[in-house]
Amino acid sequence: MAEVQDFDEINVQRINLREPDGRLRYVLANSARLPGAIIRGEEFRPHRSEAGMIFYSDEETENGGLVFAGKEGESGGALSFDAYEQDQVVQVIGHTTGSSMTAGLVVNEVPDTPMAEQIRMVEELRQRSDGDQVLDQMQSDGAFGRRRMFAGVKDGDAVVDLRDGEGRSRLRLKVTAGGAASIEFLDEDGEVLTRLAPSD
Repeated sequence: MAEVQDFDEINVQRINLREPDGRLRYVLANSARLPGAIIRGEEFRPHRSEAGMIFYSDEETENGGLVFAGKEGESGGALSFDAYEQDQVVQVIGHTTGSSMTAGLVVNEVPDTPMAEQIRMVEELRQRSDGDQVLDQMQSDGAFGRRRMFAGVKDGDAVVDLRDGEGRSRLRLKVTAGGAASIEFLDEDGEVLTRLAPSD
């Protein structure tokens, strides 16, 4: 029988929760000790700059977590859940920078390429002189996933933003801080095709 100990208070920089066979299932750590992306037991990226907790699958692959950070003029955090060997597909986020604030629920669509392959590809591209330019284009093309839905508050407006498979906003519901409500249908270039509002 495992020994049980009680503590009134404990100071620690990192806690690793493991299965009896040693598999990592959870990490709780400060900003200096939170690990980077761990996939099948291998750490690929440098540690994050935030504090928080990371969850791991039966195969020791990251599958979500809670991270948070804050300093003068900026504060935020995110709770996320990942697809199998992929990045986050669902996030609850809250972030403020100066007078700008975004908080809400985000749903992302992720590519078929496993996360480990994506990370290796990014590392290789960063060694090239044109690597940043190529990565920017790949990001724009959706190689690393696309946002499909946001529901929350952005700079005072309550918004539901629904996007197509290319990550383009196509339907937007909005209520301003002053109470003006509208529904907008957009084309692939982001131009409003039809706008419905009580005053229309």
